[in-house]
Amino acid sequence: MKKLAVLLILLSVFVYSCAWNMNPIDIGSVQSKVIKGKTTMAQIEQMYGAPYEKGISKNGNTYYYYVSANMITGSSQNFTFYFKKNGTVASYASEYPGLPVGHPLSQ
Repeated sequence: MKKLAVLLILLSVFVYSCAWNMNPIDIGSVQSKVIKGKTTMAQIEQMYGAPYEKGISKNGNTYYYYVSANMITGSSQNFTFYFKKNGTVASYASEYPGLPVGHPLSQ
């Protein structure tokens, strides 16, 4: 019984630390902090942490994909940052999974 209690405490600490380390991104933060043509890949990683996915788009530019989850409400928002060849932000897009296409929050 004592081992089970210790295991549950350790598991709780692990789950809490995972939730605590998530660096939430919201559209207001992005709009106020990210300047197209000036903000760099390194600055994006400094602000929002390591991306969920890094890749190369069809036009050959790098993109970073983030999933920002709210552990309390269970909602999530996805962000993709697209970078120019010089490593600065060209554009970004956000989406709220589960919202219908055309919904103002899905833009």
